[in-house]
Amino acid sequence: MELNATRMLVLHAHESSVYTCKWNPACNVLASGSEDTTACILKFNTKCTVRTQQLNLNHGIESFGKKDKWSHAVYSVDWNSEGTHLATGSSDSFVRIWDAELGVSTALGQHYGRVFVVKWNKRGAAILSGGLDGRAIVWNVILARYEQKFKFHSGPVVDVDWQSDESFASCSSDGRIHVCKVGCDRPIKTFREHTKQVNVIKWDASGRYLASGSDDSTVKIWTTHQGKLLDLKKHQKDIYTVEWAPANKSINPSSVLATGSADATVRLWDIETGKSLYTLIKHQGPIFSTCFSPDGKYLASGSFDRYVHIWSTSTGELIRSFKQPGRILDVSWNYLGDALAGCTSEGNLFVLNLRSQSIIDHSFSYADN
Repeated sequence: MELNATRMLVLHAHESSVYTCKWNPACNVLASGSEDTTACILKFNTKCTVRTQQLNLNHGIESFGKKDKWSHAVYSVDWNSEGTHLATGSSDSFVRIWDAELGVSTALGQHYGRVFVVKWNKRGAAILSGGLDGRAIVWNVILARYEQKFKFHSGPVVDVDWQSDESFASCSSDGRIHVCKVGCDRPIKTFREHTKQVNVIKWDASGRYLASGSDDSTVKIWTTHQGKLLDLKKHQKDIYTVEWAPANKSINPSSVLATGSADATVRLWDIETGKSLYTLIKHQGPIFSTCFSPDGKYLASGSFDRYVHIWSTSTGELIRSFKQPGRILDVSWNYLGDALAGCTSEGNLFVLNLRSQSIIDHSFSYADN
């Protein structure tokens, strides 16, 4: 059953494709990054039904009051743990740190070419970035300079993820995954078993397991002590998203991983057993984003078929569906779990208010469209 459009706030905040969106971890504030060379910070009322403020964050050098024509797309946004500052990575080669209230930024430049991904560490003292130049760079936020450059990949770094405040993993088009630590001049571990580009990596909350998804159509689970732990081969095409379920023993008693693929399926896996729990089949196009609700009860998936689906993680049932004019490039739950945001290839952001009526109400149960 599709959601009633009256419960969806559609925002035309950008002039071109919106690649990414992410809720502030502490309040109803949404950040987005777009092909139109801007990031936005959007504030909402308590129910997320009204946009109360929008802050446009322009990227690229300005000269004599005019934006430089070589300013470029914003590929990645990430909040620090307190929600006071936003990091952005763009194709003008800069990492920027923005004050979320004032909209002023500090530009950090050591990459050569596009910056595809930025991630804060948990403590909020460092930012990790990866780019076209094959480098992963750790930035000291207090000093506003790089802490260390890591140049171990032979191709672009397409994703990075912190394991702890000091160690992280990076993946690349070269098919390799490096686990590195600040202060060490060589990787502490390298995983080479993928045969094609590795698109995405994600550590679980404990930092014990690392999940990776590749163009070789496999998902692999690694540990720094044992190396490759599991080889998950149920998908038929490229893997674009991996997401660990929040720790919730009443809902997800073991380690659960969601994966989304170009084969138009989402799978839920029990990592303790290596078995596929559910195959979520409803999408008709590649799936570029998955996101668990904060309590782990629901999983949202966004696809090139222009649909967002909300699934029950305990039963695998499709709970709700809704459609947008463009391809869905990212989805994100807010910190309370009562609003879901997404962004599209048509330049739109949308916010679905789930507070007014619970998505588990029987009147919203799955019905085939």
